Amino acid sequence: MSQLRISLLKAAALYGKKEMDEVDALLVWSIETSQRLGIVRTFQDELLEIRNMISARAPHLKISSTTRAYLEQLCATGKSASPSTHRRVEKSSEELFTKRELDIIGLLVNSMSNKRIALTLGISPATVKWNLQNIFQKLGMVSRYDVITWARKNLKTVQS
Repeated sequence: MSQLRISLLKAAALYGKKEMDEVDALLVWSIETSQRLGIVRTFQDELLEIRNMISARAPHLKISSTTRAYLEQLCATGKSASPSTHRRVEKSSEELFTKRELDIIGLLVNSMSNKRIALTLGISPATVKWNLQNIFQKLGMVSRYDVITWARKNLKTVQS
């Protein structure tokens, strides 16, 4: 993860020096690495600092349409500030979570690993990580344990 952070910071420094070819290469590597490894948090932590650079350079990046969609999703998710710890959830779980997120929470309550959840749902482990990050953000929590505890208290579907 530290290589990803270094790459993003180096791109920002080179952007200031107007060395766009190197900036683009670093951004492509960073985005593809984040996508391949499911490293969302590092990217989002740096996003506030590099948002303008990414917005300016995104049209020039030579990336696949899938990677471009991933970048757009990363940027959209990163717009909100970090969640406050244990934010009070006022919407119902059906309004707050997607069906996929509810499925993942249900499996999480059964103490399944990300890999096992991915196999069960027929999705990639990176997709599981992505959905877990969204769940953490929506609940204002930072650990699997906190989500499991919340789900056991608040979701009737996972209590059976």
